Amino acid sequence: MEKSQLHGLSADQILSTHHYQYDGSHRNPNECTLCSMTTLLDLAAKYSEKDLGLEAVDLGHSLDRIPFRHPRFPAWFPGPGGATHPRAALKGLEAAIRKLRKKGIPFPWWPIMLKKQSPSDIEAALDAGHPSLIYGVGRTGIPHVVVPVARKEKGWLVLDPGYPSARNPKQWTDAQLVKWWQAYSVFYPAGTMISLRPDGID
Repeated sequence: MEKSQLHGLSADQILSTHHYQYDGSHRNPNECTLCSMTTLLDLAAKYSEKDLGLEAVDLGHSLDRIPFRHPRFPAWFPGPGGATHPRAALKGLEAAIRKLRKKGIPFPWWPIMLKKQSPSDIEAALDAGHPSLIYGVGRTGIPHVVVPVARKEKGWLVLDPGYPSARNPKQWTDAQLVKWWQAYSVFYPAGTMISLRPDGID
């Protein structure tokens, strides 16, 4: 039984927004952030009763064409390639939404970045219907990004771009989420979250 879920959307609708970073069509397999950003846009679009047909690969190429705008590695960069800093993800979402609006597509959502959040803040975002992604550190010590979609009695359901749709949503305990949702070096603090909110709500 879910205590909190992105209300108004069915489990199938939520799962349909999942983007897998290793599906062979992605611009760079390391881009968990880009996949999660695309998931947020798709979730918000479903709230607005629209099907944008977004693909993470297209979003990545679109952001790469904005020179010197976002502190992110483009796809051709060797090594980590495509790694997206939280501030770059925020600016990238802003740019993507502006592009949608410029095309005449109504999209009444805007991203905000929050730091030092707690699990109760995720739960509040779910209750309010605000799609959100969170930055954490996996068992390997490598930063990763997931999208929480429901609060259960003893844990959480998250869309993890590191796994295909057939293995999503992932089930995490409270302890797993808290341990994972930690600071990564000096790049972002523990509890970093980017949330889409209806225009005008901070």
